Amino acid sequence: ERSATWRGVAAGDFPIVVGPRSALFAPIQNLGLIVLDEEHDQAYKQGETPRYHSRAVAEFLTGETGATLLLGSATPSTETYWRAEQGDIARLDLPERVGPALRKSDGSYAGSFLELPQVEIADMRLELHRGNTSLLSESLQEVVGATLRRGEQAILLLNRRGMATVVLCRSCGSTVMCPFCDIPLVYHHDRSQMVCHRCDYREPPTRQCRKCGGSLDYFGAGTQRVESEAQRIFPAARVLRWDQDIVRRHGGADGLLRQVEQGEVDIIVGTQMVAKGFDLPLVTAVGVVNADVGLHLPDFRSGERTFSLLTQVAGRAGRRGPGSRVVIQSYTPEHYAIQAAARHNYPEFFAEEIDFRRTHRYPPFVRLARFTYRHKHDATCAQAADGMARKLAAHARARGASMDLLGPAPAFASRVRGEYQWQVIMRSAEMETLLDGLPHDPGWVVDIDPQSLL
Repeated sequence: ERSATWRGVAAGDFPIVVGPRSALFAPIQNLGLIVLDEEHDQAYKQGETPRYHSRAVAEFLTGETGATLLLGSATPSTETYWRAEQGDIARLDLPERVGPALRKSDGSYAGSFLELPQVEIADMRLELHRGNTSLLSESLQEVVGATLRRGEQAILLLNRRGMATVVLCRSCGSTVMCPFCDIPLVYHHDRSQMVCHRCDYREPPTRQCRKCGGSLDYFGAGTQRVESEAQRIFPAARVLRWDQDIVRRHGGADGLLRQVEQGEVDIIVGTQMVAKGFDLPLVTAVGVVNADVGLHLPDFRSGERTFSLLTQVAGRAGRRGPGSRVVIQSYTPEHYAIQAAARHNYPEFFAEEIDFRRTHRYPPFVRLARFTYRHKHDATCAQAADGMARKLAAHARARGASMDLLGPAPAFASRVRGEYQWQVIMRSAEMETLLDGLPHDPGWVVDIDPQSLL
């Protein structure tokens, strides 16, 4: 089927090609327009060799063919918006939210505009002080309850799967870890298993600590826990969990989407999968259970990703009329990404983010190259990383280019599938000069302009 499509495109049978990253390489004739929808999405960067970014490939193609490139996003990447601010690319603003077409008295249709939903930030620290230990704040419970009474739908977002995200010993304080990845196992109630979300290692749950024999407690919350809490608070509601586990089990998202669209569901509990692009006309309330998930990870794009996710999921509410409400729950409500998302204010977010990037020397003011090495022995990794750092420093001196190195150090995921992982990150405003002859020893993965440092 792919071969037949390829030949049809080459023959000019298909004037429009719709697809993922690989569609950019379709042999379309007389190319006039490339549209990258949701251009901020890090999925546009391929995670394996060749590690190209679709945006860069699209820009190259338009330069070669004279075609127009349109980058669409409600939350543009910081680098893209910065280029527009500098005048490198044109910016077209859509300040109004487009609504459904309205029929006029003469039978014709006219476009309409909708107000963005009202957003409230719930400080979960105050909820604890008031004695509310539920995952859902009082204001979120009130909003969801009112939504259900009107016969409308609500989304509860938590970008983390499972029932309990940490299994901890009460006596010695040790955490149940994956033996191959050194990350905590996540308890999944529906499978009755503890699962590693990196290598898929599984083991049955236990009540005794491996180290001291003490009793284990299951802490944290994933989508399964939110699902249980929603069913407890709203026992008459029909609750649907929508995460990677459920989508795999159902063989795709089509069946889940059909249930929601046909009104067979009252509350959708999901991960970021429910935040992306769906037009759900009955959804008038959105609750973000924990906006801090991912916000404080050691990656310079963590604030940008959080702002984007909050803005995108808020956009699922009120797509057919006014009066929708969004509640964002957070333990750090003063963070600029959360404050800007609550006000639907991208320029406000960008102003803070670009200052952070400028102060700490991150893109767009520099470019990065990430060098990653894995080995079953930690000492071998450390030795290889130290050697690579010296080679990179010598290479920069030979090229007469300035740069600095972050590391060598263990990666954030310090062990993956039984192998240790170390990284060296090269940072430079003269990356083009450094790319020629860049050291690339066997066993090393080199990612130019990485989308994540985790």
